Amino acid sequence: MTKKNDLIYFEGPGDIVEAFSKWKNQQDVLTETSRTFSSQVFDFCQNNQLNALFISTFADKKQDTFLNLTAQNIPKKIWAGGLGYHLSQCLYGLRIIGVCLKHRPRYLHLTSGVTHWFMLAPLKLLGIKIFPQFHNTLWPKGFEPTSAKDKIILALSAWFLKHIADATICCSPEIRSQINQISDNPKCSDIQFRAQFYRQNFEHPPAPPAHDSTTFHVVFAGRIERNKGVFDILSMAETMESQAVIFHICGGGPAEEELKNECQKRNLTSRVIIHGRLKRPDLLAVYNQGHVVIVPTRSDFCEGLPMVAIEAILLGRPVITSRLSNALDVLTDAIVEAEPDNVQSYVQAIEKLKADHNFYRQKCQACSQYREPFLDGSQGLTKVLEQTLI
Repeated sequence: MTKKNDLIYFEGPGDIVEAFSKWKNQQDVLTETSRTFSSQVFDFCQNNQLNALFISTFADKKQDTFLNLTAQNIPKKIWAGGLGYHLSQCLYGLRIIGVCLKHRPRYLHLTSGVTHWFMLAPLKLLGIKIFPQFHNTLWPKGFEPTSAKDKIILALSAWFLKHIADATICCSPEIRSQINQISDNPKCSDIQFRAQFYRQNFEHPPAPPAHDSTTFHVVFAGRIERNKGVFDILSMAETMESQAVIFHICGGGPAEEELKNECQKRNLTSRVIIHGRLKRPDLLAVYNQGHVVIVPTRSDFCEGLPMVAIEAILLGRPVITSRLSNALDVLTDAIVEAEPDNVQSYVQAIEKLKADHNFYRQKCQACSQYREPFLDGSQGLTKVLEQTLI
């Protein structure tokens, strides 16, 4: 007989079985600087003695069980092209419905991107309480969808949020604002959460390098993709050729080799250092070399609240970014704002921080006021998900 679960949790392409195995054995995940979101969900279920099933779309199909908790990878077939993508989303939505019919959970939690939200509507007939977790905005801030296809998907999402979802769990105020804009539903309460980091890694961060040192170091960390703005960094380096500025790019991703080739082609290897994907100790070492962190997200990416911006302020480094990162609402005084997709605007922000010692010092000092919500657990998923036990 199939075990009935209290809660089923679906997330995207990460290997949730590997994360679960490390969690149950109390092993650290050194590839992540923060506490993984899945581990916080595991803690929540264990603390509340819930029978739970955790599922990701990772390609390697496997399973692991510990006490009343089970983690499983159910791969998701992805077809290329716009129509193929939407077909993939809908078919995986049917897969989710099938899992729920089998296990009949009281609660269903899903992270954004796993399926189209409206596909989950039939589950309401089973009395399942549905909690979407938004790690990304519905659209890049200031760049609402314009195509007929995207508008239809957004309208269907709005219907789901207004009539089906029991609460929305959001990582930034901008996400809540967009949900309110498309679907004002007082019954669908908003639960805000903040990413959590290990205090021991950020307890006594070293001061930034001396501001009057010969070279000013700018650090980027994240996936190497065009919509993350990494190729804009190459253009910034070209523009600042005559200035003593070094850019550090940390991370892996589908555009990594293209970035390296472009960097060599533009003869920028002495001013743009591409470190690749680093484990936590090595990444923290690069951060500590830096004067400032840059998050040049472009207008074709739906950012939520980037980890790198939080890591920067925990280490006492100001952040250069635009409204597209959605960090300004949360880390206001520690940020120097640039214009979206505007290389020259980012260059001007770097130049101001480099040239104006008092301005740079003020931005560094402002970082400390934002630390605790990302360290003390009071707004982490483990704690805030208790509000969903209704």
